[in-house]
Amino acid sequence: TGDHTVLGNILTGVTLLEQPEPCSVARCPCLGPNYVRLTPEQELVMNGLTSFMVGDLEAATLHLEKAVNKGELLPNAVNNLGVIAWRENQLETALERFQQACEQAPGNGLYAANLAIALDRTGDKSQAQAVCSTDAFTTGASHARKVCRHMATGEQLEPEVTPAIAPDASLYEKKKE
Repeated sequence: TGDHTVLGNILTGVTLLEQPEPCSVARCPCLGPNYVRLTPEQELVMNGLTSFMVGDLEAATLHLEKAVNKGELLPNAVNNLGVIAWRENQLETALERFQQACEQAPGNGLYAANLAIALDRTGDKSQAQAVCSTDAFTTGASHARKVCRHMATGEQLEPEVTPAIAPDASLYEKKKE
């Protein structure tokens, strides 16, 4: 525990510690969740993300739906269910999920961009542009600006521009007490 590895190769000697220590690398994406106490809902979201990343969309959907059905507001899980629906060509379900994520987390640029992409691709360009007219994105702003800047020109989005998965940012947010 506590040692850094690159593809399984230990870079320094192994030191056994009394207890796990957080990764000392700034913003380490691989080890962060190992040192966070997850709520049951967050654990389901993490399992859903893991399943999604290895291509098991059925398991990802199962985990994310369980998390959402527990009643806690989890806009990232709702967004990710929209991405899965999009990939499975369930466009109406994807639109509903992206709309729910936007309602649960107003100002999130990633969710707004996903909604705008889905609206644009399903033919509702005016509504997509209306979503993009919001300039109050507090997170995911660079992704949103890129998508919305393209839509403002009235051009067709490139086929490779698709809704994006959202990480479980709630793990790294400070809890308000």
